[in-house]
Amino acid sequence: PIAASHCLLGVVWGSAYIAFAWTRAPRIRRAGKAQGASEGNGGNFVYSFLDWTLPAGTQLLCIAALVGVLVAFHFGAMGLRLLVQGARALGVPFAARTLGFCAASVGLYRWRD
Repeated sequence: PIAASHCLLGVVWGSAYIAFAWTRAPRIRRAGKAQGASEGNGGNFVYSFLDWTLPAGTQLLCIAALVGVLVAFHFGAMGLRLLVQGARALGVPFAARTLGFCAASVGLYRWRD
């Protein structure tokens, strides 16, 4: 089950991703230069929270936003779980619960992307 106490796991997972990406940064920069990337693009990162060329305040804000998104998705998944459990308690058939869960998941992923 998903619980509020598990929220820290998402933050740790995101932090591990940032650490991994930063260790890969020199290789990404070399590959970008080899393909003709301009020097004005900093480290040529796709994600702003990884770009060390940003001002410290902007970078901190980007990391805080990332943590906020991770926490929001965690509590969104927790809420979806509670909805499915509530539907079960009301006697909603398994197939209907499954379809509802899949529809909510697809909607969440499309909203995210």
